Amino acid sequence: MIKNQENAKQKQYHHHLGLGGYRTAIPKWQEILERGIEPESLHWPERAKYWFFGHGVTIDLETRKVVYGEKLERVGQRMAYARGLVECGT
Repeated sequence: MIKNQENAKQKQYHHHLGLGGYRTAIPKWQEILERGIEPESLHWPERAKYWFFGHGVTIDLETRKVVYGEKLERVGQRMAYARGLVECGT
């Protein structure tokens, strides 16, 4: 338990999933698609998408853009840059 607490203190980004974890969060995220809304994150790799949403990123339902928030803005920029490189075949 002490080792786990020490490891948790080193984390820079903490998830916000609650007690159910991904098992209860993923169906909520998929409801957006069922409503016919195609978010900007639709074609992101699944692992990246779940990591961002699990750490507090949201979708603006009107613009369909990802809202990173202050803490994750830099990570979001790096993700967009990496996705651009992949799309170019780099």
